[in-house]
Amino acid sequence: MPPFFGLTPEDRAKVILEPFFALGYYFGMTSWKDYYHFPVVYRRWLIKRINEEIEKAAAAQNGNTSKGLHDNTPDIRSLTNKSRTEVPAKLRRFT
Repeated sequence: MPPFFGLTPEDRAKVILEPFFALGYYFGMTSWKDYYHFPVVYRRWLIKRINEEIEKAAAAQNGNTSKGLHDNTPDIRSLTNKSRTEVPAKLRRFT
């Protein structure tokens, strides 16, 4: 029987931890300081959740992890401010 007040452990994961995981893992919106002050139980949950995500990605790629750059198209690079206005000095060719 669930408690009358409060969250069950499953509800706590869905309500509190999943949004924190999504912001940190997919959007990089958390800092080391946030993780440091996170309770140990939640840190362990977060490590398990990240491990599940990595295993899910590896299974989707048939066990082969990709070493290539992802989202490496000009429009995505411009949206993420990773586009270069000049060619790097080592790659310049003077003819």
